[in-house]
Amino acid sequence: MNELLTTLALFTTFTAIGAGVMCVLWLQKLRRALAKALNEATNQQIRTTQRLADAVSAVQRQQKMYEQQLHNLAQANMRLRQEVVAVAQRVERGESENRADNGSDRILH
Repeated sequence: MNELLTTLALFTTFTAIGAGVMCVLWLQKLRRALAKALNEATNQQIRTTQRLADAVSAVQRQQKMYEQQLHNLAQANMRLRQEVVAVAQRVERGESENRADNGSDRILH
């Protein structure tokens, strides 16, 4: 009976040691798989971040271009308004000169 208990204890000990070794091997495999998955996720995040940074840079360049175009249009608008005012003043002067000329013609006739 004593031998049976010793055999059972040895069998249980070896089984426990084997299970412990299997658990350690499984955990190492799991750790490698997790590290690989995290590495892939990190690389994907880095690529996504780089694409996002490139897109933001492109949008900023486009915004600067639109701001420059808007500035150019505002300047052109100001010049056109000045020209319209100058033309309107010339037209008014021409009309007043015509009235003055027409008025002097009436006096002469």
